[in-house]
Order: sequence, then C-alpha cells, then structure tokens
Amino acid sequence: MTSDDHAGSVLTLTGPEPPSVPDQAAILGEGLGRALTTDVPLEAYREQLLAAGLDPAFAEIVVNGSRTVARGGNARITQQVEQVLGRPPRTFSTWVHDHRAAFA
Repeated sequence: MTSDDHAGSVLTLTGPEPPSVPDQAAILGEGLGRALTTDVPLEAYREQLLAAGLDPAFAEIVVNGSRTVARGGNARITQQVEQVLGRPPRTFSTWVHDHRAAFA
C-alpha cells in the first residue's frame, strides 16, 4: 500500500467477518483482560473527540459514522484486503492479539 498502485482509489478494507461494535468491545476486552463498554451516548462521544483536539467537522463525521454503525449499517465484507495484500484478512480477534501492546 506504499506504492502508487492505489493512488486515487477508495478502498474499503474489511476483515473476514463484520463484528458489531459490542462484539468488537467484547473481543478487545477479552484480549486486554478487562471489561469494556460501548454504551457511550453519541453526544458524550462527540465531546470526548472535541476535547481530544479533533477538528469539529471531522468529529461530526466520526459521530455520524458511529451512528450508522450502531444502527447496523455498513456491515459488509469486501475482498480488497486479499486483493491488495495477497493474503486473506485477519479476524478482529487475531488483530487484537497481534496489537495488544498498543492498547496497554
């Protein structure tokens, strides 16, 4: 993905399954050995993003995307990871395990 092969392309990179946000939190929590929650109101999420210094317009995009996902939208699988990398995508659980130190 560091070559110009995909310059100007919009890729939708997905894993082999579309875990819901609560499933992702459960998998991440399991990998970290602690319980995580996903029931943060979107307004509180927006405020957290703004407090972290995100541009307000980008924070709105993130919140709107989160709203779409929470409603079950965008739960599709693509083959683009395999097409780009030449290998099947990893599961979210495998990704969490491989990147556990980044969350500690």
